[in-house]
Amino acid sequence: RGYWLDAAARPGLDAAHVEGEFYVQEASAMLSVAALCRDAPRDRRLVAIDACAAPGGKTVQLATTLREATDDFVVLANDPSSSRLGALTANARRCGVEPWLAVARGDAGALFNALPAASADLILVDAPCSGDATCR
Repeated sequence: RGYWLDAAARPGLDAAHVEGEFYVQEASAMLSVAALCRDAPRDRRLVAIDACAAPGGKTVQLATTLREATDDFVVLANDPSSSRLGALTANARRCGVEPWLAVARGDAGALFNALPAASADLILVDAPCSGDATCR
């Protein structure tokens, strides 16, 4: 779910944000996950891959959306930057979705080459990712 915030709002200082009750990102960043999950199957275990996952906004949204739809899923969150994976895992932990994540570091192309064909139900690739969660 998304909500518009007043331009003067400082949601990162809100206790609910610190406790992981919400994650702030641009509306444009939320559209890809909403579209990807709209027709996701709900009758079996789902495997989702976020190929360019850090700092974790779309990963958190993806895991939260799937958690609301089914309890049988996993999200493979990959990013080529080891320095950015810390932010990804911290955001996933803060927002309560870490138990459904498997985290990997590497090139997305190499990841897909290493996986068996048709091993994922949903694939999200935000390339090239700026990592700043803004689009103005």
